[in-house]
Amino acid sequence: MTPPPSPPAPPGTPPAPEHAPRWVLHPPLVAAAWVLDIALANEVEPAGFGRSLVVAVVLATVVTLLAWGAARERMLGGLIALGLVLAAISLRPLDTIWEWVSSSFGVNAALGVLGGLLFVALAVPAFLIVRAMRGGALLRGPATSALNRLAAVLVIVVLLFHVVPDLPGAVAGLTRGQPSVSVNPPDPIPPDIYMILMDGYPRADVLERRFGIDNRAFVEELREHGFEVAEESRSNYVFTQVTLASMFQMRHIESIPDLAPLIGTPGQHVVALREAITVSPVWQTLRAAGYRIVVNLAGYEHVSLRSVGAEVLDHGEMNDLERVVLGRTWLLDLVKVARPDVYAEPWRDRILRGFGDLELLAAAAESSGTPTFAWVHIPAPHLPLVVRADGSTRAIDPRRFDPFSVAGFGLSEAQLRAAYAEELAYVNRRLFRVIDAIEASAAAAPERPEPVIVIFSDHGYYYDVTDTQARFASFLASSTPGAPGLLDGSPTPVNYFPLLLNRYAGTDFPTSGDRYFLSPDTRGLLELTEVSNPDRPAAAR
Repeated sequence: MTPPPSPPAPPGTPPAPEHAPRWVLHPPLVAAAWVLDIALANEVEPAGFGRSLVVAVVLATVVTLLAWGAARERMLGGLIALGLVLAAISLRPLDTIWEWVSSSFGVNAALGVLGGLLFVALAVPAFLIVRAMRGGALLRGPATSALNRLAAVLVIVVLLFHVVPDLPGAVAGLTRGQPSVSVNPPDPIPPDIYMILMDGYPRADVLERRFGIDNRAFVEELREHGFEVAEESRSNYVFTQVTLASMFQMRHIESIPDLAPLIGTPGQHVVALREAITVSPVWQTLRAAGYRIVVNLAGYEHVSLRSVGAEVLDHGEMNDLERVVLGRTWLLDLVKVARPDVYAEPWRDRILRGFGDLELLAAAAESSGTPTFAWVHIPAPHLPLVVRADGSTRAIDPRRFDPFSVAGFGLSEAQLRAAYAEELAYVNRRLFRVIDAIEASAAAAPERPEPVIVIFSDHGYYYDVTDTQARFASFLASSTPGAPGLLDGSPTPVNYFPLLLNRYAGTDFPTSGDRYFLSPDTRGLLELTEVSNPDRPAAAR
């Protein structure tokens, strides 16, 4: 039987849309493109931004569904959701516009420009919503389909823009062979090696001069535990990435083939420096010597050790890329109302768990039949200062968490000194707990060689660019059983691994001269200037 024909549509009813898409995809795709652009511009590994990408897509999807439910029409809901996504990520563009217009034409002009942008931002969707409510077909299927396609193209463009230029280098890195390393450990069982990087821990004399902190009791107690504390230790470079690149390559930057051509050029050079850290003869030597390699993630994606192929310790705390993503939205200002420590608490947890990981590794070492090399990078006492002396969180306004200068933290000189003293007191106390745990493990397994412990910093206090001595004056304390004085002559980080591996793995790596190089800032890490006297008196403050 032929069904009866449908009744004619009432007069004025718009025709049904053709090819209407079943899904409204443009809001989550725009959110994904935005996160990808930030992550890839900062040269973060996929594993470092995967969580940010998933959260952004899920939040945009939830907003789309809520808008769909509120508008009772999925196409209109998608447009509302897209507007909300664009509004959330507008903080940085609006801030840039405000700074430029206000500095060039005055505050009133800036208010006028932002007012005009706000009017357009509200007027356009209002017009479209009213048109849709009156039955206009402009916002139906074809418009949503076009927006879906445009958003997908945006994601592709972002990927191509950031990924394609790096493809030749990535392919070359994959095809590059590693030189063979010959090891001949002098001892039947190599010792466990604990490398504890205390980020930005200054030398004792700088602590006293800059902050009025007397760290002599800590130093003397280290010596009572058998440590040799270098009185004149210095870093070769003043930023973590460059120090670690030279350290793991066991040579200065100018002697590293992949980095030498980049010297003098602006930029962060994240990938090149990170590959110098992760693709190095140090890791190959440790594997050849039979070491179990364990590393942690310090929350700094530019020095991530995920690709080393080691056991990775990570407890899922927020990393620096995730702070950047959240901080470039208005959402941070909403979140911090309920959670003023939204940045500080995860960073404090990362510090505490770094010490906890060391204690757990020490406890497990006594029953292990394999020597362990542990690399644990603790982001303290590097600013921001988030730990009080009792281990609790010192809350910091999230908008002041990562300033370019110490003044950006909003602390007076007295407050800075007090906060620094508190975090240092906690850090020192936890270091002794770690040392006690390692010593207890060694005592429980007397048949194993005594462990090697190196506590060091990658640079000194670098927030005052006029204080050259403070920037280079790093910390170094070492316990090297069977090789007293191995690191006691104040060697710089470029020579730590040659000395350690030559003694405990039987290698013959050459050492390098103690040289010192300044970088202007993190945007010019390889714009290096050699300094002949890193201990020259600090400039007047």
